[in-house]
Amino acid sequence: MHRLWAYTLCGGGIVAAAALLVASRVAGLAWGDIFTALLIPSLAPLKELIEQVRANLANARVKESLEKKISDLWAEGMKRKAIPPDSQIRAIQDKILGFRQENAFVPDWLDKIFHSRNEAAMRESVESRVNEARRHGLG
Repeated sequence: MHRLWAYTLCGGGIVAAAALLVASRVAGLAWGDIFTALLIPSLAPLKELIEQVRANLANARVKESLEKKISDLWAEGMKRKAIPPDSQIRAIQDKILGFRQENAFVPDWLDKIFHSRNEAAMRESVESRVNEARRHGLG
């Protein structure tokens, strides 16, 4: 979701910049006027846009890293037919909590669009893992 929002912000920024440039050229503004009338006032929103994109991409990387760590821990547990040590599970829980506390902004409307699909994928993943654990005699 964070990666999608970052790409959406980038696309929106490019479209907005292009629209401003086209509108200023249609209005017949000189390049100097475009610079002072449009570019300079746009620097603060541009800085915020860049910070939001960076934060969302960083959150996406952290989330993907956590997902890989959880999958690796699960695969190791299935291979050894043992529950991972509490210390490893606790470390992952702490990282998930930290991730949720420092989560970059994603609008609710975007989450609502993908919520049912993400929820279905999560439930399918859980069901698959439960079945795998049962096949290994752990459930």
